[in-house]
Amino acid sequence: MLAQTLSGSWQFKQTDTPEWLAGHVPGGVHTDLLALAQIPDPFVGDNEKKVMWVAEQDWAYRKTFTVDAGLLAEEKVFLVCDGLDTLAEVRLNGQLLGKAENLFRRYEWEIKARLQPGENELHITFPSMWPK
Repeated sequence: MLAQTLSGSWQFKQTDTPEWLAGHVPGGVHTDLLALAQIPDPFVGDNEKKVMWVAEQDWAYRKTFTVDAGLLAEEKVFLVCDGLDTLAEVRLNGQLLGKAENLFRRYEWEIKARLQPGENELHITFPSMWPK
């Protein structure tokens, strides 16, 4: 079975802002913001209080990638996601693949029909768990 990892460099942002920032998957918003010096270390002193706003926001991650030619020749191709925290909406090339509601399970979607030769974009939105 062929596989292509999408781990590594991604982009992320608050959904209500235009600017995409450099992120890393696997990882998360807090670690990415910390790496960019956008927040103080939440594990030092009372910094946890200073970064609570992060959990109150909706976030999005995206990755542009080219599919390996061998994968495009396969009968079926699956996107496998582990650890989507906690609510997530997953789109490939603008088409909804599905929604995640549990950090502790694996999600798989058959994506062969939605892949295109050349560039593809995976977009994952993480809505805040806080009431609006």
